[in-house]
Amino acid sequence: MAAKKYNGFKTNITEAIKNFKSYQQSRAKCFKTMVDIQASAYCLACDPNWSSNGVNQDGTINYSPDICTRIQSDCYDYVKNQQLQNRFLFLKYRANMITEMTNQFKLIESVINNQNHFSIDNIPGAPPIS
Repeated sequence: MAAKKYNGFKTNITEAIKNFKSYQQSRAKCFKTMVDIQASAYCLACDPNWSSNGVNQDGTINYSPDICTRIQSDCYDYVKNQQLQNRFLFLKYRANMITEMTNQFKLIESVINNQNHFSIDNIPGAPPIS
C-alpha cells in the first residue's frame, strides 16, 4: 500500500515538473489576453464616442460574446495546468509535514530509549539520593 502511494506521489511530481514549462507559457498567454482586454477598456474610456461603443451611462461596459470566447480559449490551458501545479504544491507541503513528523517520532523514540537507561546519578548537579 505504501509503495502504491509513493508511486502515485512520484508520478504527480514528475507530471508537474514536465508540465511547468507549458504552465508558464499558458499563464503568459492568458495574462497577455487579460491585459489586452483591460487596455481596450481603458482606451474606450478615453474615446470621445464612448457612448456608442458599449459603455452604459453608469460607466459599466457591455462585453461582446467574442471577449468571453477569447478569454475561454486563451485561459483554459492555464487553468488546467494550474490545477496540476496546485497538486504538486500540495504534495510538497504534505512531504514536508511527513518529514517533520518523522523527525519528531525519531526524537520521541530516542527519549524513550534513553529512559531505559535513566539514572538520577547521571544528571549533573542533581543531589545524591540517600
